[in-house]
Amino acid sequence: MPLTLSKRKSLFPYQREALSYARQRSRVALFMEMRLGKTLVCIRWLSNNTGPILIVAPVEALSGWMDELRGERISPDNIRLLYGTKKQRLEIFKNAPPNSWFLINYEGLRVIGPEIKQHAWDAVVLDESTRIRNPKSGVTKYCLSAFANVPRRAILTGLPDPEGPMDYYCQMTFLHGSFMGCHNFWMFRHKYFSPDARGWEFRPRAGTIDSIKREVHEMTFRLSRDQANIGSKKLYQQRVIEMTTDQSKAYKIVKNEMAYEGLETKWIVSQIMWLARIAGGFDPEGKIHLSTKKLNELCRLIQEDLRNEKVLVWFRFNAELKAAVERLKELGIKVEFITGEVDKKHRPNIVKSFQKGDTQILAMQVKCGRFGLDCSAADTAIYYSNPYDGEDRAQTEDRIVHPKKTKPLLLMDLVTKNSIDEDVIRILKQKRMSSRQFMRALVEDLVDQWKLKKRAKRVFPGK
Repeated sequence: MPLTLSKRKSLFPYQREALSYARQRSRVALFMEMRLGKTLVCIRWLSNNTGPILIVAPVEALSGWMDELRGERISPDNIRLLYGTKKQRLEIFKNAPPNSWFLINYEGLRVIGPEIKQHAWDAVVLDESTRIRNPKSGVTKYCLSAFANVPRRAILTGLPDPEGPMDYYCQMTFLHGSFMGCHNFWMFRHKYFSPDARGWEFRPRAGTIDSIKREVHEMTFRLSRDQANIGSKKLYQQRVIEMTTDQSKAYKIVKNEMAYEGLETKWIVSQIMWLARIAGGFDPEGKIHLSTKKLNELCRLIQEDLRNEKVLVWFRFNAELKAAVERLKELGIKVEFITGEVDKKHRPNIVKSFQKGDTQILAMQVKCGRFGLDCSAADTAIYYSNPYDGEDRAQTEDRIVHPKKTKPLLLMDLVTKNSIDEDVIRILKQKRMSSRQFMRALVEDLVDQWKLKKRAKRVFPGK
């Protein structure tokens, strides 16, 4: 599949360095932070392949791959997106030219996995390769077995170890068949980690971290934006919103009694979700508005401080997003949105409309927009509500990053005072915290607050 050399993008110096690393290898790990162009580097690495290539990526990232491939002057006839029902995917797969680039999402491997496995691939690329970090996952097991004999393999991610050093094992084993002398994850964990007293967490043995760093350094290309000396400075701001009387009353009831108007739970995780919904202005079920103060502040910012600016607004809960979109439209502001209900085929067009300036505001549900989407036309992102995962926060922040930008980027959090919003912001500052660790920290916070309150009642009865 030769590429036309004219009119292709010029590589940045750091991309040329990454490509030089890749061209010396048949097993490539590009651990480059988001927005540094690892997709393009990978395509150039594969440019002289004569056999079929499979790209596996989150569905949100597939449109980016399509755009980069077209930009490299690869014929549309040789690009096949394996998307749709099983029947549709198989029809596209079977009718494609033999030396095509095939793009599929991770979930798609479950749909046509046997057919994919039987194909004689020349190269397989796993984008956002942390999707295979869990050794128990069906997708992980499939990738490790189905592609074990593929001549050229690559993994791409900006953060290879979001939950800790054990995350490396499956990713590196996909490339090399083993990692640090271990041919399965359980051997690796037993050799290099030890369980805590409860047996819930495994901690690195003495010297393990240094050993993993050395091994990974020798086999991968790692690059941060700071090392590349590019990108814009991020400026963080908060807007603090007071609770209304009804909102405060509901919050106290849920926090103290783990119940609210017929709802009851014994699970603290459910309590945390209810508190978060109340902090966003809704009742615990997300159906009734208890406060519009946060929504009013969002609209004020867009109408005044950020007037005529493109803004990306992030939401954890769809009820908040829908209420905001409805209000912004009433105000005559051009707004589009992406939630899980929006057809995945239409999402790239919504983003492109935002990038071109046809839309001022793009409202995004966190889980639908954290990977692959280029929203760099905006210099401002507002977090109406936050994800409970440090990696998700990092991914979403970088949707507005672009290597050529020099203007500072504004990241603004809308925080309800004396609510769980404040705890979330504090914990998110520990950027490497996984969703499991994050939730544990929130639970511990609530338990500590409950103990303090109980102690205060004993010391100061009646208060």
